[in-house]
Amino acid sequence: MNDAAEWNGANSSSRSTSASSQMIDHITPILLTYKIEETEIATDWILRLDADYQVSDALVAELARLDPNAPVSAYRIGFDYAIFSHKLLSSFYPPNTILLHRGRFAVRDRGHTEVWEVHGPIAVISARVVHDDWKPTGQWLVGQASYMERELDWLHIRKGGLVRWLRLTPPLMPIAVFLYCLFGKGLLLNGRAGLFYALQRMVTEAVLSLMVLEKKLRDRAAPPALD
Repeated sequence: MNDAAEWNGANSSSRSTSASSQMIDHITPILLTYKIEETEIATDWILRLDADYQVSDALVAELARLDPNAPVSAYRIGFDYAIFSHKLLSSFYPPNTILLHRGRFAVRDRGHTEVWEVHGPIAVISARVVHDDWKPTGQWLVGQASYMERELDWLHIRKGGLVRWLRLTPPLMPIAVFLYCLFGKGLLLNGRAGLFYALQRMVTEAVLSLMVLEKKLRDRAAPPALD
């Protein structure tokens, strides 16, 4: 792909990349599908970027070398995670397919996020994207409440698994994820940034735990008496 204009970004911003892009906000799968399929995106390939993604020169160069006619439906890209530009040793942020061929994927709901289901072969790009989180804590907390409501609905649909059991058995998961971040992921070595990320993950799971407990308490409580 020799021309940056061949990219059309979903969830992109000028702070993340200078590539020509069409912005699509982080919205529901139905609206995402509409904006991708029914608007004026004319190119075969779509590069979807969140506002806090940073695209390196190495990634731009690798994208430029790709053959747009290759028998591939999408490219999977790995992520480095940063807190206020302090890069972490590791995170829970998974590799994702953010470069996709139009007409060869579908967007589905999955808990607090969406899943991009690819129809056909997926190749891997070696360069990485940096997810640099600069959200103010107040804004982040508001978002977590909304995300975890959707995640709880998803957990009630899913069946089985240790992680699901931990998340539905308060307060096990908040404690487990905090310790795992610091010692299992090695984020203790990242100092304040590592501690910040570990606390974020703990708070996220604590919000979910509160919602689990709230539902159980409400279900077992007698309805208030009417005057």
